Amino acid sequence: MSDPQGLPTLQSLWSDFDPHAGPLEEEILATYTKDGADYKEIYFSAFVNGEKVRIYGIYAAPAQAGNYPALLHMHGGGQTVAPHWLKTWSGRGYAILSINCHGVWPERPRYTLYPDALSQGNHRMAGSMRQATEPSLKACSWYIWAAVNRRALTYLGAQTQVDAERLGIFGISMGGTSVWHVALDQRVKAACAIYGVGWNEHELYAEKFNQDKHRPKPSLAQRIWEAGMAPQAYSPHIHCPMLFLSAANDQHGNLDYVFDTMTRLPSQVPWRVAITPRFRHHIGRAEGKDLLLWMDTWLRGDGPDWPQTPTAALSLGADGVPRLEMTVDDSGPIERIDVYYNVGNSQNKTRHWRQVAPEGSAQVWRAPLPTSDIEQNLVAFANIYYQNGLALTAPLVAAIPARLGAARATGQKSRQIYSGEMGLDGWTTESPGTDPNPPIPLPLRLQEGPGGRAGVALQNRYRKLLTYKIGDPDWRGPNGAQLGFKVYAEQAQQIAAKVADQVVSHQAKDYLAAVELTGQGDWQQVLLAAEAFATAEGDTLAGWEDLAALWILPADGKAFAKGALIFSDFEWI
Repeated sequence: MSDPQGLPTLQSLWSDFDPHAGPLEEEILATYTKDGADYKEIYFSAFVNGEKVRIYGIYAAPAQAGNYPALLHMHGGGQTVAPHWLKTWSGRGYAILSINCHGVWPERPRYTLYPDALSQGNHRMAGSMRQATEPSLKACSWYIWAAVNRRALTYLGAQTQVDAERLGIFGISMGGTSVWHVALDQRVKAACAIYGVGWNEHELYAEKFNQDKHRPKPSLAQRIWEAGMAPQAYSPHIHCPMLFLSAANDQHGNLDYVFDTMTRLPSQVPWRVAITPRFRHHIGRAEGKDLLLWMDTWLRGDGPDWPQTPTAALSLGADGVPRLEMTVDDSGPIERIDVYYNVGNSQNKTRHWRQVAPEGSAQVWRAPLPTSDIEQNLVAFANIYYQNGLALTAPLVAAIPARLGAARATGQKSRQIYSGEMGLDGWTTESPGTDPNPPIPLPLRLQEGPGGRAGVALQNRYRKLLTYKIGDPDWRGPNGAQLGFKVYAEQAQQIAAKVADQVVSHQAKDYLAAVELTGQGDWQQVLLAAEAFATAEGDTLAGWEDLAALWILPADGKAFAKGALIFSDFEWI
């Protein structure tokens, strides 16, 4: 069956797939008990496009006999069966199955075995078949992965300790994208997609809030994909409660389109969103709690009642200053509300999120969003944190302040990028942990150095410090200025400062400057002119105006030296 335009429908795509067809052919590789849970390492069979797939996985459940709700874990690209999730969920009174979905991987002894006819099930060798539309969508990797995961639900529901009427799914990154395909299955009673939200045809959906962006007419292949495999095509047909978690600067879950997918869900379907500010491919502790509590509510029946999703709108205050107005559900005690906004950046991955505190009480809250340029697009969102551990994000809103009325430019440009008095304002790292498995790491800390001066420090010396603040028009480097900052290092070492015009892109142009740290027991002043930065090809940086990000990283790209390493007082001099 197809629609009047000849595009596939979800009914035509999935009508002849039966996740119950054929024997499971379970092969038990090992059984053991650990941390109060019984484990079973297994292979079992799935039948996809007339071919047999041998699925590898590990199943765990509390050691005590019971009739438990159960979860299917769907891993991200490059990942596989996840023992940490098995331990977490079995310890909370769930049965859980974690399978390998993406097949063969170097130095990985066990994985799902795809026959030659389905070699595109192997992520590393899928090539153009990963998103194939010929001879049909059933040939693409994503269809195969969805079918394998739906078959895994059959195996999970067949376990003697599992209540097959209480099955849930959650997936991370690529697995988060697959969640939308698998949640179509009526057996799924609760779902959580992490990072994957659709709209990944970048040439079509990049820079949603750039009015001048050229958007090409989609090809037939793109139209077929978007009708049959894109997550946004699935959301209108999903009937289980859906949670979405992501990060504000994520490269896979484009923040600008999150609520486009969520609001397509049927009106009676409960859904919520929680966004971790400033990071990419990382869920913070406060937002990560939602995953556990969501499943407790919908599968165990003993989780919290979820407040309604806040509403948000941009307007002008009586003084002409742009502001975010929110209506929040105060049925439970609110711990705090954080408001974030960006000025002038249509690329979601490199936005610097300014943070402001709202004022209000009960249900109505307002936050001023000052800007020095009322002609630049302003994008904002808010997080509401409840005392019972829930975090909810209000829908993203955007507007050009000058078009809202008599707007006033009251923001101030500043040469001071960061000081310790700002806390951790503006700082992040590259993905410090993709899976929100507790305890979620805290990647940064505020640390005091000599003379009581505070600065930002990394919790993990293998990470890199990153800020997008230099791409904000109010903190962009003036012509002729030098970048200055102070470092306290216990150990002498060479580090590098890097500036770039993009992140998470093969087209990014990176410029590095070497910095020698003496490790002499006091703060060291660093001054870097633009011409101190050069590409690997030897091109020097002409100026600061087109940059999006500033990194501080070890010179070898691997790890900083052991011992305290604190950064403070970044400024344009």
